[in-house]
Amino acid sequence: SMEALVLTLAGTFIIIASVWAKRKQCQTKELQKKLLASEEACQRQADLLENFRSRDRQFIQNAGEALFIFDQEDGSLIELNRQAEALLGYTRASSTHLTFKVLFSREHQHRVLRMVSTVVKQGEAEISEIRFRRKDGSQFIGDIRVKAGRIKDRQIIYGSFRDITQTTNLQLELKRHNRHLKLLNEISQRVAEGHDLPHTLEITLDEVIKSLVISGGGIFLLEQSGTEMKLAIHRNIPENVVVELGRMQPGMGLVGKVVETGRPRMSANLQKDHRRISRAVFADHWQAFLAVPFIAEEETLGVLFIFDRGSRIFSREDVRLIQAIGRQLGPLLKNAELFNELQWQHRINFASMRELERSRSALRDNLQQLEQHHRALQSLNQMKSAFLSLASHE
Repeated sequence: SMEALVLTLAGTFIIIASVWAKRKQCQTKELQKKLLASEEACQRQADLLENFRSRDRQFIQNAGEALFIFDQEDGSLIELNRQAEALLGYTRASSTHLTFKVLFSREHQHRVLRMVSTVVKQGEAEISEIRFRRKDGSQFIGDIRVKAGRIKDRQIIYGSFRDITQTTNLQLELKRHNRHLKLLNEISQRVAEGHDLPHTLEITLDEVIKSLVISGGGIFLLEQSGTEMKLAIHRNIPENVVVELGRMQPGMGLVGKVVETGRPRMSANLQKDHRRISRAVFADHWQAFLAVPFIAEEETLGVLFIFDRGSRIFSREDVRLIQAIGRQLGPLLKNAELFNELQWQHRINFASMRELERSRSALRDNLQQLEQHHRALQSLNQMKSAFLSLASHE
């Protein structure tokens, strides 16, 4: 019947709907399981990524080298690690918004900009002996290695730097020491070769001024048994200063004290030194000054002095160099003095020999004249005897 058919269709529909609902429910549960698994996988990936980031951050922060990250476009600092913070004197909070202009000295900023340009073009660059500026204003010499990179859509420059101040200073000290040794060897060779004294002193003074990169200097020689001083050689000194220095005597000023005591004298700033007695030196803006004696057999024979018109302090190595030069040239001055004495004695002896020869020649002439007079006298005596004999006979 119709009712039975409807009931049958309704039951069938209910059964089909129930089966479809159960299938849908199973599919939903399966999707929920897959979604949950996907969420768990995403969480694991996120945790893994965070672990990687944390590990990289820890690696950067605890690295032995100073590391940094800069924005390529505006030059602002993005991050510093602990080593960089300690080296520059900044904390993490105070290091934000720093730029190249803050971290590098003004005279080296153009070198940093050229480095950035090279990184942009070539992907990496390095630069050495550049001056960094700490937070407290002090500076140090460092070198940098950088590369170009990207963080999301942000172009960055990252790299490392280190403090090479001590190494650079040691290298400069070694170069200066080598220059000093070379200068001493050249002077020793000239002294050994026996070049004439004025030429040797001129070359020595020129080499000292060139080696120490100073304004000028001069050499005083003692005369009249050390009672008078003569400015024998000078470099880069105005004529009015030369005239005033030429009036100096032993005991006057720093140079005169060197002559008097046989010990070096030094001044960091002659403009404020009460021992300075020369107004011309003050007007010529002399500041750093050093004078050492030429000594041979505990006798002062001269003084070598150098000066600089800029702010400078002569180091111990500089003083030792000039003293070593004084010790080398002292015997040369002594030998020159002995040679001059020998030459003077030779001239005296030669003059004495010539006078003796003239005396001998005069003596020979006198003897010859005496002999002639004696013969003439004998002839007169014979004539007298003959005359008397003839007169007696007559």
